[in-house]
Amino acid sequence: ERWMIKAGLIDPKAFGAVTTKTLTLEPRTGNYINPFEFEKSPLLAHLYHACILGKTHINKLVRRAPNGWLNQVGLWNVGIDYWIKEIYPQVNELPLIVSISGLEWGEYEELIERLNHLKILAIELNVSCPNVRRPFFLGQTLFTSCKRRSEHPLIIKVGVDREAISIALEAKKSGINAVSAINSIPLLGQGWSGGGIKPFALEMVAN
Repeated sequence: ERWMIKAGLIDPKAFGAVTTKTLTLEPRTGNYINPFEFEKSPLLAHLYHACILGKTHINKLVRRAPNGWLNQVGLWNVGIDYWIKEIYPQVNELPLIVSISGLEWGEYEELIERLNHLKILAIELNVSCPNVRRPFFLGQTLFTSCKRRSEHPLIIKVGVDREAISIALEAKKSGINAVSAINSIPLLGQGWSGGGIKPFALEMVAN
């Protein structure tokens, strides 16, 4: 989020809140990108370099799709500790929602505890990334534990799969403050986003 602000590509004041890229306990390369190399170079240039000049030999990270985009970046991020130390001080005046994800139960709890002291609006639990295997322990017990540990409002981010409605209902029973719908939609082994998925989002909200 830093380089976009510095480059004048977005005006943070135009938004009620800014949601971060999903963070995990340890840095993750996602599907192809070294997150610390990525920090040193502009986004579009790095994606072009990685996709076109030979750094990847499977698929492009981002490609055009009908009325939107396909991506398979995955849960690429620099890790919670780096983000808190290096990035948060530069963006802490923004109304932030910090998105987190874990592959094990305790990871969600630990991430929440590390964020408790920060000045943020809310924490989003991303349980629906289409490019990463889903945790098997989603449910009311996990959500209740996260809610008990958090000093900030909690948001559950769901997708459009069959489990999304049941996950949202479990979150409601656990006292989770809001549901974010939807994530990108699995398509051709990637995640489809953009205007084309609006009908799916509206159907999900209606359900």
